[in-house]
Amino acid sequence: ESITPGISRLVVPTDTLPPATSTNAWLLGREALTVVDPGASDPAVQEAVVKALSTFTVARIVLTHHHPDHTSGAQHLSQATGAPIAGHPDTRGFFPGLDTTLEDGDTLTVGTEQWQVLHTPGHAHGHICLLRQTDGYAVVGDLLAGEGTILIAPPEGHLATYLHSLRRLQRRQVVHALPAHGPVLDAQSALEMYLTHRHARTAQVNACLAGGLATPLAMAAQIYPHLPAPFRPVAAHQLRAHLTWLIEHQTAYRMPDAADHFGPL
Repeated sequence: ESITPGISRLVVPTDTLPPATSTNAWLLGREALTVVDPGASDPAVQEAVVKALSTFTVARIVLTHHHPDHTSGAQHLSQATGAPIAGHPDTRGFFPGLDTTLEDGDTLTVGTEQWQVLHTPGHAHGHICLLRQTDGYAVVGDLLAGEGTILIAPPEGHLATYLHSLRRLQRRQVVHALPAHGPVLDAQSALEMYLTHRHARTAQVNACLAGGLATPLAMAAQIYPHLPAPFRPVAAHQLRAHLTWLIEHQTAYRMPDAADHFGPL
């Protein structure tokens, strides 16, 4: 699917978190492609990706971060095409198959176009975005999502760092966000919505603590009343990122002797 000249999308079924069921493999370039996040784990789907790209030259594979729904098909595609795999140095510890690393501020030349690498941690340590500065298109991986929201799961997920990454893209005047899951987004609207949402969630967690000691699981039942019980542990884990933010800002603490209880300062 062509999005704009030099940018196409291959929607790949992956083992990702609901509500998403697939990962967007972004194809940058025209004849010689940079393929971002080929995340298929199913061998049949991996082979289908190779077949779909068989009329092109795959020049490189880029990973926005190490999570399996972004990386699982990378080595198969690399072996089939000879393309090297690139990612941030912090990704190498989780995905040792990197052939080369990309640092913040590096420039990728794709045909006649330049894509700047931005290190945007918070969801994952080595998370990167790619920005085409000529028109504000940015491949944003899991910094934003076109369906659902982004899981910030401690200890790797860190809310203050994630918020900083969102604000960094705001300042760079990104216009069109190309997420790993779901449709293309109006970047500035999505970034503002995500910042507002996270601060509102932190306020909800703070309100839960106003009643005294509470556990993340109990907060999840209160904050997500319509969420089925089997999904509440994941929601509780998300709330830990907000609790960490409150602890860092010295408005909450974790009880040292109580089982997973948090309280207000």
